[in-house]
Amino acid sequence: MSLDDTLNRLQQPMQKIQINVCKTPVLTCAITGKTRLTNKKYLEQKAANSPGETMQDKVENFKKLYICKEAAKLLREGKSVADVRGILGSENNVQELSDEQAQLMVKLNGSRNKAKTSDSDL
Repeated sequence: MSLDDTLNRLQQPMQKIQINVCKTPVLTCAITGKTRLTNKKYLEQKAANSPGETMQDKVENFKKLYICKEAAKLLREGKSVADVRGILGSENNVQELSDEQAQLMVKLNGSRNKAKTSDSDL
């Protein structure tokens, strides 16, 4: 390819690149405020034990009540919400939670805790 051919190609309009944009679900830890990407199958699997009438309600509730693995582990060890936030750090936008609320949320998170929690518990 000659220099003229290269210059001609550069002057032609660029082809549009079509990108398939798929909204990837994001989970935000209620304790730390840290986020992570997830997928629909995982969300539905974890949300099965969450309060709600439809799967969509259950998924939305699970997303609101999600606690990251590290925070859940520390809470199971008996640490308070303030202690966990101090250890792991937290974002500014996290909601205020009592230690009792956090313990109920831990029941919905993790493979060890399959017991259902009612809406009135939260």
